[in-house]
Amino acid sequence: MSTKDRRYYLNKPSTKLGKVNEDESVFSAVKKMSDLGVGAIIVISKEERVIGIFTERDLMTKVVVPEKDPKAMPISEVMTRSFQVLSSDLPVLTAFQLMQSGGFRHVPIVDDSKLVGILSTKDLHRLVNDFLELVYDCVGWKKP
Repeated sequence: MSTKDRRYYLNKPSTKLGKVNEDESVFSAVKKMSDLGVGAIIVISKEERVIGIFTERDLMTKVVVPEKDPKAMPISEVMTRSFQVLSSDLPVLTAFQLMQSGGFRHVPIVDDSKLVGILSTKDLHRLVNDFLELVYDCVGWKKP
């Protein structure tokens, strides 16, 4: 597999990229997540900088369980502020190891301070599947 192939999923992750402004409500963010069919959304500042990530887990633990009003609460109050970012030139194996060791299911991809994508575990599962299919084809094994 060439270097370009190893980086394909960081250059063009399949997860739809959702983003919200820091002053939008939790309800607005969750609506966008639902419309996109994603489990996380990136929070950006007025200057378009990535300042946080909001996930389904944040929704459960910081909004639903404490019984807070999602329409009255700004996303900036409940987003995860401490997060990792990846660059698109990072090898997929490095990204996979970072996500595994950190327990992350979604990681923003940022190049030159600009949000270019989000890598999810679904993207990595798809990559593993594609790799295994390639191995099966090369070895001549019958696919299950």
